[in-house]
Order: sequence, then structure tokens, then C-alpha cells
Amino acid sequence: MSYRKGADAERRLIKLLREKGYECVRVAGSGRARFEQPDVLASDGGKVICIECKFVNKDVLYISKNEIDALKRFARRFGCKPVLAVQFKKRWRFWEVEKLKGKGYIKLEPNQPSASSDI
Repeated sequence: MSYRKGADAERRLIKLLREKGYECVRVAGSGRARFEQPDVLASDGGKVICIECKFVNKDVLYISKNEIDALKRFARRFGCKPVLAVQFKKRWRFWEVEKLKGKGYIKLEPNQPSASSDI
């Protein structure tokens, strides 16, 4: 995904989260940083979540376990809940990262039952 498409998806996600009562910030340079950091940090005044944001124009996304593990490490250090947000075409889906299992690459689909709906 290009930087622009990724940044646009992050902005759409922030708009959606704000409509649901969250305050959010985009993390500048998250995809280009030398150390682990999420794309978005958000809080509803109680819980804090760090989000890795993806956009695909397909009905499937393969994400590397390394990328998931990096988000988990950041969340442990920062003291927040790690979440993966994927926009499949126009539909957003959310996964609790701690529940994602697999080796190498993890396959995600919009109708997968492991998608979380608490955001």
C-alpha cells in the first residue's frame, strides 16, 4: 500500500472512531519508523488502544506475524490494548491482536468470526 493510501485510510479510521466517542491521534511516520509504533492511538476516556491500520481493495489480507508481534510489544510497553483495523473495500473490521494466531502470515477476511465488534 502506498503512503498516501495508508494515510487516507488512517484518517478515515480516525473519523469513524471519533464518531464513536474516541479521541485519536495519528502517529507521524509510523510506517517509516525504525522502532515499533502504531498508526493510531485512541482513547474513549477509559481504555487506550493502539491501532495498526490496513486498507485492501480485496476480500482478504495477509499480515505478517512480525508486524503483529511488533504491535503487541508496543502495547505492552505503552500500557494499552493492541487492535488491528482493516478496511476491506468500504467495510471496517477490527481484531483484538492478542487473539490472532498463526505462523509467518495470518490470513484475515471480512466475515471471519474472530473479528472484534467492541470498537
